[in-house]
Amino acid sequence: MTKRLKILYVSIIVVVFVALGIWYLSTTSTVTTSIAINTSTVKSSDKLINSFIFSGLNPEEDGAVDNTNYVVNLVVPTGTDLTKLIPTISVSDGATISPASDIAQDFTNPVIYTVTAEDGSTQSYTATVSTDQPTTTTLSSDKLINSFTFAGLSPEVYGSVDNTGYQVNLVVPAGTDLTTLTPTVDISDNATIYPNSGTAQDFTNPVIYTVTAQDGSIQDYTVTVTTQQTTN
Repeated sequence: MTKRLKILYVSIIVVVFVALGIWYLSTTSTVTTSIAINTSTVKSSDKLINSFIFSGLNPEEDGAVDNTNYVVNLVVPTGTDLTKLIPTISVSDGATISPASDIAQDFTNPVIYTVTAEDGSTQSYTATVSTDQPTTTTLSSDKLINSFTFAGLSPEVYGSVDNTGYQVNLVVPAGTDLTTLTPTVDISDNATIYPNSGTAQDFTNPVIYTVTAQDGSIQDYTVTVTTQQTTN
């Protein structure tokens, strides 16, 4: 082999090795970069309130969480002390919340809760607590006498009740002692009457009975007792 051929041969070998070295370094760098990228963790941006509960109340109160307008509304029983309620709060995985869950808060006014995602982004929620409004009961205004009876007489005497003119008329047997008659009086539900049913009264003259409805309104009845006329 001539000297020139030897030089050419060596040159070719050198070029090949240099090319292989460049290829190897390029491949190693790409793999390393790829591994670095693939092993990096993307932090979550989730920052929602999943649930907001007053578990210490009986029954426990589960808040209505609005993840569009970012509000939480809760209604607790009338009389609940709003100044030291303890909420149990569930948030997105990896997120945190301030004020923290299970810490007593004063909910007399709305409280702002801030949820912080893994990536550091935040979302504020307004938690509002109100109390039940007492159920309004409509009180009855009924105040009628349904029946007025002298059950102790034989036979029993049933009064004629006029619920338009508010009169009660009874006719008892001749010779009946009008001074100690005991009436049984039936009136509207939830109403009261005075004098009381079952209490002896002197009916020598008309007696005023006052019926009081549940709502406090009243109606007076005039009760008149007469005796049967003796037939000659």
